Amino acid sequence: MAVLEGKTVVFVAAPGGFAIREVVSGGTSGARTVLLSGVKPGERIVIEGTSALKALALSR
Repeated sequence: MAVLEGKTVVFVAAPGGFAIREVVSGGTSGARTVLLSGVKPGERIVIEGTSALKALALSR
């Protein structure tokens, strides 16, 4: 997860790249985080390299 423009977001794999999704976290335990909203079952979420995607999003 990342904070982008004051919102908690994740990057989801999408055709041709990635989509930014605002999410609501239900808490974290170790390396796992429960997302209460913002993603659908089966969607692939980026868990590594998010710093580069955040920098790219901010440059737009």
